Amino acid sequence: MMNACAERERQLIERIQSGRTEAFDELLAPYFRKLFSLVLHVVKNPYDADDAMQDALLRIYRGLKNFRGDADFYTWSYRVALNSALSLLSRRRRMSVEESDAGHAYGDGAMHASTNDDPEHLLAGKQMAMIVCAALETMRVEYKTAIILREVEGLSYDEIAETMSCPVGTVKSRISSARVAIAQLLKRRGAVSRIEGE
Repeated sequence: MMNACAERERQLIERIQSGRTEAFDELLAPYFRKLFSLVLHVVKNPYDADDAMQDALLRIYRGLKNFRGDADFYTWSYRVALNSALSLLSRRRRMSVEESDAGHAYGDGAMHASTNDDPEHLLAGKQMAMIVCAALETMRVEYKTAIILREVEGLSYDEIAETMSCPVGTVKSRISSARVAIAQLLKRRGAVSRIEGE
């Protein structure tokens, strides 16, 4: 049985499909921030994120014409936004690691330090975050995407599988490979031993 939220979404989609475009903002309102966050984490530049988000919104709007509810709207819109971000990223591959936000959400765990931390500890956290960002930049897109969806966006394995149109086993494998790659780079750069020694 359809829950109230899903029923409301279905009604809004039907209104949009019948030409009532004002319902689009209402449909996207609960998800806009999460979609933008996803796009930003993929492209790592707010200006590019704006461009990718505009493209995603246009694709979502146009796609609703043929949307039949076979997939959950939230997951479907995530997939569209992800594809827009990846398309833009592939066109702008020259973006350097230095342009990346040092506070990349996946690296935030390394950067979260209390106000009582000494400067050396803060520096170590920032260096670790930059190494994580560097590791993400060298990964194959599907590995990077999978680990961002899991660690940054908090999606379940099933949701990631649906978003990326692949089996759950493939998702788990990609995330595992991404984690190994990050750990290896941290170890090569001395970050792991330094953190463990504190």
